[in-house]
Amino acid sequence: MNRYILSGLVILGLLWTGLAQVRAGQANLPEEAMAAVKEFDRVEKAVMAKAQIRIREIQDQADHELGPAKKKASVKLQALQEKYTKLGRLDEAVALRDTIRRILGIRPDPGVLHLTENQMDRILLFEVRGSTTGSIWGDEVYTSDSHLGTAAVHSGALKPGQKGIVKVRVLPGQSSYRASSRFGIASAAYGAWQISFTVEAVRAER
Repeated sequence: MNRYILSGLVILGLLWTGLAQVRAGQANLPEEAMAAVKEFDRVEKAVMAKAQIRIREIQDQADHELGPAKKKASVKLQALQEKYTKLGRLDEAVALRDTIRRILGIRPDPGVLHLTENQMDRILLFEVRGSTTGSIWGDEVYTSDSHLGTAAVHSGALKPGQKGIVKVRVLPGQSSYRASSRFGIASAAYGAWQISFTVEAVRAER
């Protein structure tokens, strides 16, 4: 992780810790103190929102700067992976494959997604296998706790049992999610939810 992003996350974490300690002492506050507490809560919310926006801006800038280096390194390493695969040196080929995934930010199959507000508006890459058994809520836009492999099949990104790289775009929550049946999978409807995502195919492998 970029050291500037890490520093920002550490600072944000310390802020949250300090604020949590403030809240912990509020249980026995007298009524006449509540106006000051409410004003603090209002300012706190605004400050933390600005901090999260700043961290996302730093992440976006880091991703932009790293883009060309990621592409250059992955092209070179993919050529080496093919070379070692042809030579039958599979341990080296697998190590190269895993290194390429790390550089490109490809994450392992999470099963059920657990997205956070800090990931809002980001694009995440996952290697998943298409599934028909997980629970999903929505149609094309899904709740953040939906099963990724099943959503990938429902959206048409992968076939059942097919493994591949998919792109998850993290979106704001919706006021409602509709049910639908697509590619043999029935999704469920749901009401308001705080975070959403869409899923698209990047590369289907098998």
